[in-house]
Amino acid sequence: MHRDNLGAIAALYKTMATHPIKGAAKTFSKDDALAVGRLSVLPLTEKQLTVAYALSKSTIADEMADFDSYNHMTRTEFFEFLARCAALAYVETTSFAKKIERVLDYVLPLA
Repeated sequence: MHRDNLGAIAALYKTMATHPIKGAAKTFSKDDALAVGRLSVLPLTEKQLTVAYALSKSTIADEMADFDSYNHMTRTEFFEFLARCAALAYVETTSFAKKIERVLDYVLPLA
């Protein structure tokens, strides 16, 4: 992801995050991931968006024991979510950077 897009991606994260956390700003949740897909018209199904969300949360060892952490996404995990969306949406043999650019073209107008 290009450095030029970091501010816009951070704004997207902040704009779309609706999951409340005690004593903290709202964070991004699975429902927010589905909303990004729906509102941006990303060429992904709900199942694909759910898979992208789940895989970006792969650093959590035990989802059931740490359920609250599974239901909110850090900004770093959000970057990974966008990359996983790119990998799922575009399976052709174009560069990964181009795939990410395509996803950003869909989602950044929501910021």
